[in-house]
Amino acid sequence: MLTLAHSRPAGWLTFPPLAALLDVGGLWLLYRTELFSAMQQRPLLHTVVHAHVLAAGLLLTFAVCRLDPVRRRWGLPLRGTTLLAAGAAHAVLAKSLYAAPPPGTAFRTADLHTGSQVMYYGGDLVEAAIATVLATSWYQFTGRVQTQRRRRADAGRRPRAATGAAGGPGTAVRATDRYRGRAGTARHAYDGRQAEGQDVRFRERHEDGLAKGNGTAAGGTRQSPTPSVMRRQL
Repeated sequence: MLTLAHSRPAGWLTFPPLAALLDVGGLWLLYRTELFSAMQQRPLLHTVVHAHVLAAGLLLTFAVCRLDPVRRRWGLPLRGTTLLAAGAAHAVLAKSLYAAPPPGTAFRTADLHTGSQVMYYGGDLVEAAIATVLATSWYQFTGRVQTQRRRRADAGRRPRAATGAAGGPGTAVRATDRYRGRAGTARHAYDGRQAEGQDVRFRERHEDGLAKGNGTAAGGTRQSPTPSVMRRQL
């Protein structure tokens, strides 16, 4: 059924103006020509005509209501206009039958008036039901559109940090704390390595100074460096 509904012929048949032409146009052809009198004597033609009227009415309802998936989804203005035009043409046909019977037939005036009134008011009830379904689908569609717009607007007003975190604002705060903790740990480690380097350089210079002092003492010309000199060398 889905393959048939998405086929190209089904897409053209569910074109609302074409479906209305097959439905209302078929009724005009039936009641305003001699087809109605001819099918009274031919059972096969009688069956074919009734099948066409039923199928065309269902096709128009299907095309206007659009409750099932089809190949092409026509807009609300086109479907609403088609329904109004089809209802007007159906009403004009019923009023014409009230005034004159189908060609080639001889109905009593009372029967003719009763039949045309049933056709007129019955068509109005069917069209009102289809219009209700159409209005309900339009209301649901506009409600979904407004809900999506509100969600986009709310998402745009949220802070970037809060929307970027998967767990909300609390997660963003925890991530900031973790970043600060890592930065503090790295800074302490750097300070420790710098102090260790200074100790190593101090020991090397101290050892060099001792070695030079020993050499001077041995030669009798130099003295060992004093602590103030060592500090200036650092």
